Amino acid sequence: MVNLVAVGDMAFTGPLAKDPAAVAERIRPELLAVLRSGVLLANLECVLYDDVAPGQKGLGNSPMHSPTRTVDALKHLGVQVVSLANNHIRDFGRDAVRSTLRALDEAGIVHFGAGLDFDQASRPAFLDRDGLRLGFVGFGSSQYPGKDREGTIPLEDRQARKIVARAAGDCDFLVVCIHDGIEAFDYPMRSTVKAARAFARAGAGLVVGSHPHCIQGVERRDGTDIFYSVGNFLIPMFSPEPFERWRVQTALTLMGFEITMRQLAEAIVLEARIEGPGRCQVAPRPVLLDEEGVPHLATGEDERTILARLAELSAKFGDPSAAQWRRRDETERKFLRMAANSVSWLHVLKNIKRLRPRHIKAYLKGRFG
Repeated sequence: MVNLVAVGDMAFTGPLAKDPAAVAERIRPELLAVLRSGVLLANLECVLYDDVAPGQKGLGNSPMHSPTRTVDALKHLGVQVVSLANNHIRDFGRDAVRSTLRALDEAGIVHFGAGLDFDQASRPAFLDRDGLRLGFVGFGSSQYPGKDREGTIPLEDRQARKIVARAAGDCDFLVVCIHDGIEAFDYPMRSTVKAARAFARAGAGLVVGSHPHCIQGVERRDGTDIFYSVGNFLIPMFSPEPFERWRVQTALTLMGFEITMRQLAEAIVLEARIEGPGRCQVAPRPVLLDEEGVPHLATGEDERTILARLAELSAKFGDPSAAQWRRRDETERKFLRMAANSVSWLHVLKNIKRLRPRHIKAYLKGRFG
């Protein structure tokens, strides 16, 4: 039997980047004991890179980087495996990806989900513990790697299910990490649900989701627990200024939704007891992030509230006619339309060699769907 502990988005960025080890030491003993009770898996939501020039902005609205010494903080927490399949892995270019991989390798931390080319990004990670071989693969949303281009493999790519099936055949228990969805939205997108269920059929023993920065529901399909989003774990977005800066530019706000800090501060830690091939018992442990983005185990009314929210979100999967699914579909259509309208024809022409049929399909779906 192997104990696996899985947490969501972890990023020692912004003010947390000044002294990552000191931040890690602020984790209270009761939560630290949970983290160290098994193989700890996290989504590393930043690159580990020391050569960011003063004022260098990086890519995207909120580029994320942390110094390479952050590996000491990861080791203090007990992190043994990280998923790099997220939308921030390319924020500072190819050298930053290379730096991240090197720092993790030197620290003995297993990684998967991203790489300097397609082969490396699609390569599963394996870990042998107590007579069981655990496997890990991860998929992001849109940063497709090429022959000489870093990135992650999108979870809707036609190769993704084949990668899962092959990895499942090479281990006793496979964990699939997915990083997709609309930030701060309670329900997974249709494409996310379709892909996660396909991974369950292909042999995934557990699916762990991140990216929305909030809790989403869990469902059990083909004997596999699918946690669509476990929320944040350690990330500096909760003091008033960074939260407001993030809130006003996120897609959900632009579509007219209200986002609260409490919604993003609630999260869960998964404790999974893997008893053998295809046999796993999973228990969620509620956590709350404080104003600086540091997590603490939720207790009392906070714990009951988070568990009740998770149960409410999860129950809707058994009712496909429920009103929130129509709300989800309309929100997704608006999101795709907004994304398509933000892409200029000049951008399309500049990237014509990288386009795949799925890109054209998604673009047209957003424009005319």
